[in-house]
Amino acid sequence: MHSSRKKVLLAVIIMILVLISTGCTHANTVPKPVKGVLDLRNWNFAKNGAVALDGRWDFYWDELLSYQDVQDKKPDLNAPVPETWNTYTIGQAPLPGEGVATYRLRVETSLPQGTLLALRLKTVSSAYKLFINDKLLVGAGTVGTGIKAEKGEYNPQTAVFRVPDKQFDIIIQVSNFHYARGGLWDSLYLGDADQIHRYENILTGREAFLLGVLIIIALFYLAVFFLLRELRYTLYFSLLSLSAAVSVDTVGEFLLINSDLPFRAVIGIWYSATGWMTFFLVVFMHALFPSRFSGIAVKIYFGIMMVYQSIYIFLAPSYYTRYAFVSNSSEILAIFVALTIILIGARRGDKNWLLNMISVIVFFIGYTHDVLYLTGNMGNQVREIFYWSGLAALALQMMTQAQRIKTYFDHKAYAELLLLQAQIKPHFLYNTINTIISVSRIDAEKARSLLIDFGQYLRRSFEIKGSNQLVALSDEIELAMAYVAIEKVRFANRLEVDFYIEEYIKEIKVPILILQPIIENAILHGVLPKRGGGKVEIDIHREGQWLSFTVRDNGVGIDKSNVETLLAQKRGSIGLFNINSRIQRLYKQGLEIKSEVNQGTEVKWYTLIK
Repeated sequence: MHSSRKKVLLAVIIMILVLISTGCTHANTVPKPVKGVLDLRNWNFAKNGAVALDGRWDFYWDELLSYQDVQDKKPDLNAPVPETWNTYTIGQAPLPGEGVATYRLRVETSLPQGTLLALRLKTVSSAYKLFINDKLLVGAGTVGTGIKAEKGEYNPQTAVFRVPDKQFDIIIQVSNFHYARGGLWDSLYLGDADQIHRYENILTGREAFLLGVLIIIALFYLAVFFLLRELRYTLYFSLLSLSAAVSVDTVGEFLLINSDLPFRAVIGIWYSATGWMTFFLVVFMHALFPSRFSGIAVKIYFGIMMVYQSIYIFLAPSYYTRYAFVSNSSEILAIFVALTIILIGARRGDKNWLLNMISVIVFFIGYTHDVLYLTGNMGNQVREIFYWSGLAALALQMMTQAQRIKTYFDHKAYAELLLLQAQIKPHFLYNTINTIISVSRIDAEKARSLLIDFGQYLRRSFEIKGSNQLVALSDEIELAMAYVAIEKVRFANRLEVDFYIEEYIKEIKVPILILQPIIENAILHGVLPKRGGGKVEIDIHREGQWLSFTVRDNGVGIDKSNVETLLAQKRGSIGLFNINSRIQRLYKQGLEIKSEVNQGTEVKWYTLIK
């Protein structure tokens, strides 16, 4: 791996660690609810910031209680929040996912009555009402005691209220009949209104940034696919990025997905997007590292996804979310399959396997962590990290895809060089051999010299080892002179060629096959069609940081109307078109052609001295 790539990789890893560490809470310095009470009497919101209400709340199972109801009622337990109530145990029995409950947290402050505070809530499964004492502050969906009475809704929101007294209760009535897990499964934040709004803006901005990146990447690679259909992996990478954007949004701030959609649709989109994201990851890796194993894996996983998709469409979320571990397990397995595909590619000698491997591992860490966190199987000290792991994985993928696209164009350029090389037409070879035979009858020494030139010409012509290969100018001159020597023997007095080259510049590197084809063009299409033949002059000299090339002839010339279109298409002169395309790609400027009919043609171009 090159040192520059190592530095970039190290920077990405450091970025991941720093960004993940920013999600850590400092539990030892922030007050926590204990036995249903949060003591904030010594807490200064202006100085210390907002508080996550993570701790033990009073919990009342199977009851939707009011402020008055909970005053003298003993809770069933002091329940940890955030957590799904499926993990709670009353008596000896764990609670089911479906049901109703009331949460109560008593907050003690030293704030004056009427102080403006705010609460930030993310998602509650599946519907809730939040009260400050006996005043309804905010809610989502319709709380009910059965599936028909309840209307589920995911709706992250901020609620502003005035402190009713130095001691007040936060009461949340929750019902869940539409999902496998119920309760307060995400943190609530309490702070002054400006702080909470800033926090909300941070969450929204963070997600908007990631979604913007994902969508831009998706659209960019979709455009690449439509322009270069042979790069099929760009389509799969685009779909991977798009499904990742939808997946992130459905567990985030709902910037893309309308939270007013039916609860069933939101859950179905969430599960579908997550599944298709991992499917397109497998397909993407199959396109990069095709093998028999990857082909079989894609077909099997596509069948699995079609089964899942049918379930998400035709069954209620309360059913299939009970078995989320099945889909989660298959998604994690799919990531392992993607890693296996990469390892097979590495074993077969693919040079781009390492960054792909690292990006998938980073993706796997973030995805697995968030699955465990969102399903209640991991604590919340570090919250969702897929934002950052996904961004890091994308950064690595952008690096490796840029390299692949560069390699594609390099191969394309190499193919163009081979096409240019193929312009050594059979009749030129036959005519040269016949010329050598004829000369050998009358002048053996001249025939020997001609054979040396011919061998030199063939050796240099077939010396293409890579795309955009740079060679010493002396090599290009040697090829051109060998070609000219052969043509001068063939056409005798009809052809005169003069070289004007500064000696000290001959070791400067230039693109291969950049001189001889233009000289050939001048001879065949400029000088030889002219009665009596003509002259070609080649001038190469240095101009500052540039190397100037000029090939001029006094031949038949080109009509002005044809000069403008000469370099715009391959018809007419593949050599000119090819060279013009290459030097434009390398130096941002192409061939300059000046010509007049019966006066001759001048072709000029520049290469940068490195």
